[in-house]
Amino acid sequence: MPEEEHHQFYQSISIKLLTRVFANYVLVAILVTFLHVVIEFYSQKKDVRVELEQLQEVIQPSLLAATKNYDLELIESNLKGNIKIPTLIGIEVEDENSELLAFIGTTERQKKNDIDESPYFSFKHSILSELIAHRFNLIVPEYGIVGTVTLYSNGEVVFDRVKLGFVFILINAFIKTAALWIIFSVISRSMLNRPLSKLIEQIRGVSIEILDTNNCNGKKVEIGGREKTELQIIEDSFNEMLARLKQALKENKRNQKRINLIATALLDSSDGVVIADKYGKVIEVNRALLVISQYSESELVGVDYLSLISKLSDSNVSQYLVSNLESSGSWSGEIRGISATGKDLTLWVSISSIKSSNGEIENYLILFNDMSRLRESQQELEFLAFHDSLTKLNNKFSLEQRLKSRVDADSLVLLNIDNFSYINMVYGYSFGDKLLIKISLFLKEIFGLSHLYRIDSDEFALYFEDDEEVVTVIETIQSYFSDKNLEIDGITLNVTFTFGAAVKCDELLRSAKLALKKAKEEGKNRFLVYEEDQSIIDNARREQFVVYNNLLHKAIANDWVVPFFQGIRDNHSGKIDKYEVLARIKTEDEIVSPYHFLEPARMSGLLPNITKAIIEKSFLIMQHFSDVSFNINITEDDLSRRYLVDFLAGASKRHSIDPSRVTLEILEGVSASGKQSNVSQLVELKKQGYLLAIDDFGSEYSNFERIYSLDVDFIKIDSKYIKDINTNKKSYEITKAIVNFSKSANIKVVAEFVHSKEVQKVIEDLGIDYSQGYFFSEPMERLQIY
Repeated sequence: MPEEEHHQFYQSISIKLLTRVFANYVLVAILVTFLHVVIEFYSQKKDVRVELEQLQEVIQPSLLAATKNYDLELIESNLKGNIKIPTLIGIEVEDENSELLAFIGTTERQKKNDIDESPYFSFKHSILSELIAHRFNLIVPEYGIVGTVTLYSNGEVVFDRVKLGFVFILINAFIKTAALWIIFSVISRSMLNRPLSKLIEQIRGVSIEILDTNNCNGKKVEIGGREKTELQIIEDSFNEMLARLKQALKENKRNQKRINLIATALLDSSDGVVIADKYGKVIEVNRALLVISQYSESELVGVDYLSLISKLSDSNVSQYLVSNLESSGSWSGEIRGISATGKDLTLWVSISSIKSSNGEIENYLILFNDMSRLRESQQELEFLAFHDSLTKLNNKFSLEQRLKSRVDADSLVLLNIDNFSYINMVYGYSFGDKLLIKISLFLKEIFGLSHLYRIDSDEFALYFEDDEEVVTVIETIQSYFSDKNLEIDGITLNVTFTFGAAVKCDELLRSAKLALKKAKEEGKNRFLVYEEDQSIIDNARREQFVVYNNLLHKAIANDWVVPFFQGIRDNHSGKIDKYEVLARIKTEDEIVSPYHFLEPARMSGLLPNITKAIIEKSFLIMQHFSDVSFNINITEDDLSRRYLVDFLAGASKRHSIDPSRVTLEILEGVSASGKQSNVSQLVELKKQGYLLAIDDFGSEYSNFERIYSLDVDFIKIDSKYIKDINTNKKSYEITKAIVNFSKSANIKVVAEFVHSKEVQKVIEDLGIDYSQGYFFSEPMERLQIY
């Protein structure tokens, strides 16, 4: 039997059973209700008769007296007093001769001959008008029967009472019907329920086995009996269905695993999956597509799959996509667009049509492979190939590639951070990384990203495709960083660089590195510019360098180097009793500042010559001012030549200068460098009685341990902290810290570059011992004692 016929057969049986059950129950309920109404009617009729008999006992005495005397008015009065009882519809009184004495009805007095025609007493009417009468005699002992009384009621009274109790009759009838139905069900159990239960039990057993094993194993259900009952028809149909199910289960078991595997692969795939119907409407999407597109499922399901692709693409691919699908049944290609949230997408899309056995398209399968991460990884690798991972600046490889296509008139400046290895050692590599990042930000701020490269751990490069004035570039950087204190993790640093530059050279990078190497050999915070066939310093001032270099040689040869004196004020006494000796070149036409000739002197190796001239001439002058102390600057070149100990001793002896009057000023870098030969000379000079001062303290990296080991007498605070101390909080705090340190070490402090009353007030408030600057004394050739 086909499945559709099975379904119709079971449906018809169910309808028949329900119809029979309902019809039987309604029929029984109506029958029981009718019986109850009839029984209740006759019960109420019996009650009315009883009530009439009870009423006889009430009215008999009064009617007996009235009837005996034939007092019609009294009889009528008594009847009227009792006719108000609801059960009564009439009272009739007759004498012993059956003559009507009185009649009181529910409407008006009636004659006996009217009673038979009255609607109340007519037997021609329905059962509701049936007359109910109770008759009794009035007996007087001495007279006998003196009259007869008849009390009347009818079916309407009874029906009114039945109506009042009808709800209870109905409930009672349905309760009894239900009780009868239960009894009927128990009786019919052996006839219907037990075979049906047996059938259901066997069906359940076979169904459980099918669910547990996916195989019916030839099982059947049997309920017995030879007649072809409806249950046996169900039995045959079910067994036939089992036979067909057995074959279907075998096929389903083979396909179910494949279906589950494919479904899991599609739903959990990292690629976006879309299934569309034959009309192109999207019917299913997986989780991956929702993640890729950032659209919700409700926004995608139901739309045309071409519209979906257009949503994710920034170009119109529909035209050639459709033509390829029509010709080959599939299409694949790369699209670029944006997600619902605006994220850039690169997707590889594959579309194929799914056809039925007769070649008609049933569905479309669209796969979206997100290539955005791959594209980002490729871009990141490309970025790292040409950029530094820490600072994000262009790297050495990027510079080398750029130099392959360089122009003739170009220039390159290399910057090496001074003492960077020392910074890493003292503060840690993490601190060093933060310093590199901060320096790169400052350099980008000055020159922009296109010119800037990081080519080594502590080395940066600036490349210019024009004939850039590299000295101007270097001075710009020096000036910028000299005015900036870098603060990292609560630590403040002042950074300097050593520079190497090359201009218009065949091997620009190699030449710049060579210049940097030579600059490092000469010390910190130096620069060297390499040009074709020569090395020079300060290319922008080349001519001036040559002029002043020649002037320097002439000055030494002609004894033009002379001392100038600048007073140093004692802030405790308010007097100037100490002077710093400054070198000048005095020609017939001008007085030349050391700003112009110190660098040529250093490059030419003539600094010791200048120092010797200043010592000799200042000692010659100071021998006439025995109460005045004075300071002389010495350089690292002086210490490197190792002549100072003997030279100073000879000069002091020749001019009778007590060494305690002489303070030797050394730069902070000299004291901090720690060269053993330099330290030993300074220790020896200290033993001879000379005083030591650290000049420009705070301009480089201070070695506090070295200050203690050299037993320094004075610290001269660098001018960059003094010149704006009254307005710059940072300068004030740094100066204050230096003063506190110096006091704890019992070292006197000198403030340089005091140029105003306001600055001097701050100096005095901080308790600084000495002040030096134009506010008190300008450098002068002749010594003036204040």
